[in-house]
Amino acid sequence: MTDKRETFKSSFTTYEIVPTKDGHPTVWSEHFKELAHSTEGSYDETVHNYVNSCNISDLIKKYHKPVIFEVGLGVGIGLLATLEEICKQNEVQAMQYISVEIDEELVYWALKNVFSKTRHNWLDGLKKKKKEDIEYFHLIHQKIEITIILGDARKTLAKSFELGLIPKVHAIYQDPFSPSKNPSLWTVEWFSLLKKLSHTEVILSTYSSATGIRCSLFEAGWCVEHCQGYKKKRSMTKARLHGKTEDKLLQKIKNSTSTTLWDKDLCTNNV
Repeated sequence: MTDKRETFKSSFTTYEIVPTKDGHPTVWSEHFKELAHSTEGSYDETVHNYVNSCNISDLIKKYHKPVIFEVGLGVGIGLLATLEEICKQNEVQAMQYISVEIDEELVYWALKNVFSKTRHNWLDGLKKKKKEDIEYFHLIHQKIEITIILGDARKTLAKSFELGLIPKVHAIYQDPFSPSKNPSLWTVEWFSLLKKLSHTEVILSTYSSATGIRCSLFEAGWCVEHCQGYKKKRSMTKARLHGKTEDKLLQKIKNSTSTTLWDKDLCTNNV
């Protein structure tokens, strides 16, 4: 990023605050060397890729308290868009929203600069807690429960599940930085872990349409779907634990020369 923009420096990295066309911000991460969202619209992109793709409006009607799991809170657009979907209902619906975030200071930035300007400023009530060696923010507001688990998800997620911080999840927003920048959150082992956390009717959605990522999902036991991407992005991916991968896509996966991503193929410091 070359033009001058507002920056935010945490102990983890430096971010450039980037406005997007729908009026909501995104960030450029110096650590990952990548934007977190499309500049076409961080909010609209999130609604397309996750809220609509995971059928959140149906989910909150189907289950008494559906559990939504987001890979990477970032600046909080996923949580914001989901809360807005909840608010469309005639009465407050129950929901548990769980996210992981490696940068605690970015959570504080999102609370101050994103949520404080919305009707969801009650999120300021998030309290930091600790269970054994897992640190997290937690809040129950009306029928909505929010948990943000801090630290490297590859080190915290399995333990958080064992400790009961994460119940079986009904929807997964697979939204970390890209496989080339943050590969440890795109491996077969990662998708296998997500499978263990999941309800049998789970829907996983991700902006990535890379064949190698689809291979990793398939190898981990997910049924893979090809979907329309956001705006100029031609495609994205959904996955489930039941049904089957479409024959045409299955053949492409089986015949692909793309490398399935495994932990053993990553540098030690990435896992």
